[in-house]
Amino acid sequence: MKVQQLQNAVEAFDFDINSDEHIPELGRLIADKQVVFVKQKLTEERHYDILDSWGSPGMSPVIAGIGLGKLKGLHWNAVRNTTARIGKLIDPRHRSRMQSVTFQKDHKGRALGIFTNGKLGWHSDQPSFESAQRVVGLASVEASEGSQTTFLSTAECYDNLNCEDRSQVDELMCVNRWDMISKNVFDHFAGELIEEQHAIMRYNGCPLDGLTAPLKGQTASGVPGIHFPGSLFGYFLGMSVDESKKYIKHIWSLMDKPEYIYTHNWKDGEVCYMDQAITLHARPTSVDEGDMRRMWRCSGYLDKLYPGQGPMTMKINVEGEEITWDELFKRVDEVRKAEYNRTKWSKIFHKMP
Repeated sequence: MKVQQLQNAVEAFDFDINSDEHIPELGRLIADKQVVFVKQKLTEERHYDILDSWGSPGMSPVIAGIGLGKLKGLHWNAVRNTTARIGKLIDPRHRSRMQSVTFQKDHKGRALGIFTNGKLGWHSDQPSFESAQRVVGLASVEASEGSQTTFLSTAECYDNLNCEDRSQVDELMCVNRWDMISKNVFDHFAGELIEEQHAIMRYNGCPLDGLTAPLKGQTASGVPGIHFPGSLFGYFLGMSVDESKKYIKHIWSLMDKPEYIYTHNWKDGEVCYMDQAITLHARPTSVDEGDMRRMWRCSGYLDKLYPGQGPMTMKINVEGEEITWDELFKRVDEVRKAEYNRTKWSKIFHKMP
């Protein structure tokens, strides 16, 4: 396998992605370099098998909890149905870690993919959880020509921080809130989401207000960087909201520089593997009605390559309080049920003469 630099990313070439020989090396390359492109075509099964060979599935614990029946009841039906529908274009054997990214719809006009429309601002996977490194593999399947994805790895930015900023980043804890999506001053972190996407994004990104994660992150191989919360950011633990907003803007100004960003122009038959611990990505291309662009999104951990770097290392922190997974599911369920009941009674009230 050979590697060449692509701005703030790398391309791996001179190997066969359908052979297992260099696949562990490819996984370790992601941990070291964060964004890795391979310009070779994959089948859906091979895409799944590569991520599976590196580690555990990376699905959101709450989304998984809905599918496994840990979160059940009428108030979860809408999310459950949407989750099932966006897996319809994927083989059932692969749905534990794969979804389609597409505008395509079913015969009733319902979305068959996540991130279906418009542009997407800067984001990462499950930013509200303190977790080991996750990897997302994004493979271009059809009609990708003319579309772009941008990538921002924060490893070099972190290395270039002055002593004061690095000390702050090392110590600060981000308190996240879903309702900050509509209020956050960073409009370039928001996407043009439809209602169905909001539910998936919420229970993937910040299923419970107050979820807290360190501002500093690192990859499975120990490369340090900034675990930036994007649009979910509420404030820093122990710091006022105003002070927090001022400082998060300062950190973003240090990150948002051309030398830290790579823009990829897609062609069908390519795959990008990207770190989610210290890397952000965005879709500056607007995907509109009738667009047939389709990607396979596959996620997972690297715990088979780096033992101890899997989902069991995840901690759940709510504004400084560590809670169990059972307690998280309980609180999320209570919030969802209350919202469902408010909506139900509001509809009944508005129908009354």
